[in-house]
Amino acid sequence: MNILNICQRDYAGVGIALTRAVQQYAKKHKARHLCMQMHRFRYDTDIVTRNPAEIHKWVRWADVVNTHVRFRPIRQGQNPPKPKSLLITYHGTHYRAKHEMMHLRARKLGAKKSLCTTIDLTKFGVAEWLPTAIPVDRYAEMRRKHGGKPVVCQAPSNPKRKNSAEIRELLGNREDIQLLIVHHRPHNQILRRIAAADVFIDRFRLGLGVSGLEALAMGIPVIADASPQDEKLIIKEVGYLPYYKASLQGLVEAVETLLSDKALYKEYVERGNEYIRDFHDYPIVAKRYMEIIERMRGRPSG
Repeated sequence: MNILNICQRDYAGVGIALTRAVQQYAKKHKARHLCMQMHRFRYDTDIVTRNPAEIHKWVRWADVVNTHVRFRPIRQGQNPPKPKSLLITYHGTHYRAKHEMMHLRARKLGAKKSLCTTIDLTKFGVAEWLPTAIPVDRYAEMRRKHGGKPVVCQAPSNPKRKNSAEIRELLGNREDIQLLIVHHRPHNQILRRIAAADVFIDRFRLGLGVSGLEALAMGIPVIADASPQDEKLIIKEVGYLPYYKASLQGLVEAVETLLSDKALYKEYVERGNEYIRDFHDYPIVAKRYMEIIERMRGRPSG
């Protein structure tokens, strides 16, 4: 089977990671990834083109087209070909704001299946959760020890939305830790910075993002928070919260507690490792993705 993951811009590198997972762990199938433009964080790429004829060629090649976030990439040029089987993968902010409109467009364009990258997006009643693919062993090998003060790290794609100024105010002047806020750098540089952290701060109100998943894969406890409704969905699907729960107001106490309590720190390292390997590791996601596609096409998986 030929599978095309396609997007305008590959937000958080989700599309290329999913493609690599299928290429490595579902080898009887062929997977390619096409994006219309490079992301500013310079995630890995496969096919990069805005040429409608080139896009049409790859859509015709595919038995299944998975368009991420928007339908624009498959509507380029004159008389774009209709995908043989179409599904859409919804991502965070855009979908939360416009989910009803996107459901309508998906039906009009004949999408057979909807997926989403985070559990909270399932609450809109349409999409099935496909966990973001993470190459766990590769990221675990990147972990770096360091001397000196404990490093508390954040890697916000949007510093304003991720409360970076407030975090800097709460933790930036402390003499017992080093606060490292990494943004506006290529993805490979961000990963190297995260790899030296002792504690990682992810999202408040929205739970784990991709940077938080990357930190968990490196064996770093993650502080995050989500709404009560969303955390119920996480616990229902996973059985526990994989992150150390703390609000922005409780951040200082959370950092102090994790860094001072070795047993608790170890517990959250192990909890994060269990979660990332059970739900996000490349072979797990590749298998789940192919099972979803086979169900969508009415064929037995395997």
